[in-house]
Amino acid sequence: MRDDHEANDVTQEAFIAIFGNIQNFRSEPYALKAWMRQITINTALQKIRKSYRTKEVMPETKQDDRDEMPEIYGKFDVDDIMKIINELPDIYRQVFNMYVIDGYSHREIAKVIEQKESSSRAILTRAKKMLREKIFEIQKMAI
Repeated sequence: MRDDHEANDVTQEAFIAIFGNIQNFRSEPYALKAWMRQITINTALQKIRKSYRTKEVMPETKQDDRDEMPEIYGKFDVDDIMKIINELPDIYRQVFNMYVIDGYSHREIAKVIEQKESSSRAILTRAKKMLREKIFEIQKMAI
């Protein structure tokens, strides 16, 4: 989620859903954590779906270029990177998080954002490009 307030709301809604559905949980070893994680992710996705008021059709794009300097990335800590990710426009941030952090496929993401699978790929490519540009911009200011 974009900020702590939204994250707290989703967490609270997820716990309500977890406790409201605990009777549906099938007791299997190590399954509780996965079950709770899935409910939390689904709760967050529901909140994201509700936030989509307009549909943005993304044109196809070519694969992003890979001429970045990897040593730059080692100079940032997790908080710096999360701050940069949170500065992305909503749809870019959401697709990036779903693909990179949550491990969703482009097919699954496309269903959530109600776009073509190729649009999910295009959005992810643009999000990565925006992140690289922002990181390089920060790096240039530090020199």
